[in-house]
Amino acid sequence: MQIVVRFFLSLLFAAIMTICIVLLEQGYDNNIYPDKTINENFRKTTALIISKQLTRSEDYPRQYRADFLISYKVNDVQYQRWVSDNGLDRSFDLDRRAQEARLLRYRIGQSYPCWYPPENPESAVLAHRHDWMAVLPMMIPAVTGVLVFYYFLKNFFWLAGAAFARISRSRLQNI
Repeated sequence: MQIVVRFFLSLLFAAIMTICIVLLEQGYDNNIYPDKTINENFRKTTALIISKQLTRSEDYPRQYRADFLISYKVNDVQYQRWVSDNGLDRSFDLDRRAQEARLLRYRIGQSYPCWYPPENPESAVLAHRHDWMAVLPMMIPAVTGVLVFYYFLKNFFWLAGAAFARISRSRLQNI
């Protein structure tokens, strides 16, 4: 009976580890990879702040995002684009004051560095993401995955030992 319980526990641990891996991959794809792409592939230029606004989501609860209309030139072509100052992340935030503070960092009519992908200069970012909290949710599946992996291995070796003991006993009985 204990072997059956341990076997199903191993299956449960394997399922939980799979879920943790999927969540970690999703977190990497959504939060780390875009920032890494900006750092490695985007080119730097200068952008002029034309306008800025606090954009409010239509959803409840109200969420906010600091948006900036920038103008920049790449290969003698002038581009205008609305961007946030949080990398490629265009999500809204519940903290209105934090978004208003972001608006105050930039002045209309001033030039600031911006980055664009060479293969698609129509998209740009005003600033690299500076919110390390985007990585924090990945800690939960990472820690859970490590703990479950430990118990999975412990269970696996217990099952292997039980199977080896059973085989040894059956061989001894056959002698």
